[in-house]
Amino acid sequence: ITTVMTVFVSLLLGFFITNSVARWTSCVESFLGLFEAIRALQMQLHALGVSIAKIDRPVRYGLLSAWLLDHTLREDRKAGLPHEIWDRIQTLKDPLLHVTESELEDLKKMADPAIQIWVWVASFLGSLAQEGEIPPMASPIYGRLLQIVKSAQDSMKQIRAVREVQVPYVYTHTLAAVVHVSNILCATSMGLTLGSCLGSILVHIDPRLTLYGVQPQPNHSADTDVQVLIIQGLKCFFAPVLYQAFLEIGFCVSTPFGAGAESAKLPIDELISGWLEDVKHANNMAVAPPGWEAPCFKPKDFSGAAGAAASKSSKAKGVTVTSRRESKMLEALDVARSPQESPRQGRSSPREAGGIRRAATTEGSLEEEDSDADSDAAPPSRLHRARTGQF
Repeated sequence: ITTVMTVFVSLLLGFFITNSVARWTSCVESFLGLFEAIRALQMQLHALGVSIAKIDRPVRYGLLSAWLLDHTLREDRKAGLPHEIWDRIQTLKDPLLHVTESELEDLKKMADPAIQIWVWVASFLGSLAQEGEIPPMASPIYGRLLQIVKSAQDSMKQIRAVREVQVPYVYTHTLAAVVHVSNILCATSMGLTLGSCLGSILVHIDPRLTLYGVQPQPNHSADTDVQVLIIQGLKCFFAPVLYQAFLEIGFCVSTPFGAGAESAKLPIDELISGWLEDVKHANNMAVAPPGWEAPCFKPKDFSGAAGAAASKSSKAKGVTVTSRRESKMLEALDVARSPQESPRQGRSSPREAGGIRRAATTEGSLEEEDSDADSDAAPPSRLHRARTGQF
């Protein structure tokens, strides 16, 4: 029966350890996935040329959500978040890891502030799209940014599932009972084997040292008793110790948060410190790229004397181009006009006027002149009369 229990307990413990390690590994991968989402969001905004001040806000919200998730999972969610968490969060003074007074008041009203804070990130991305800092909401790039936000929320939900969805109570307690029963049977077997082997060894030493008052007649040598005693001792001592150790390891690894999880606790504080350094280094590299100018999706505004000069220069260039096009149009009109005019009032016939209009439009699609406001007050030019068929 000891051999059967040993095999049965080994299988159960193997399944339990595998499940526990998988839960712990998924928790670690979800935390790393959360940071990858933060870093991908920062990289996308840098590629679109958003200013550092506006990029730091969603990055700060992301790091703050990771900090809140780690500290809220250590507490009982049913009892509510303790005041120590809010007092501790006010001590954060890093530019990329802090909270304002208004934000703190809003976070206190939320049941799950770590996940709900990503709603602010999505809303802030929408405001950037409205301001023209990033592509509009109907663009694929904006959808990609929201997909990054969703991936961050999914990672946080997986982490929370590890804390809130535990292994069934019946399974863990049945496993613990089976392990303890197996240990008791191993101890009983060790005791019986030890008594019989010692009696046989004593008889081999001196036939008078019998323990049962009967003339013993052993049919094996003393070294056989010693060998059986050693093998049984190894089986009945080390196997229960290993079973008990793996049972405790499985319980600790399956719950990396909460009370009693110090041995399997994730180093979130150290990870956040490393993430802060990576984010700051990314900002420094994006501000001054080596050998090219930083990108900018939003067109730059012209302001000041330099902007006025640039605007005036561009306007003068537009007028020059327009005058050249007008001269070419007039030449085309002169060629298109035939010397034969209509006898009525010296005007061209409708057929000729239509030909002139077609000649005026064969030069290609013309852009609207920037000086339309000035042309309202001035008399119609030859080009305007040619377009309307008035000569």
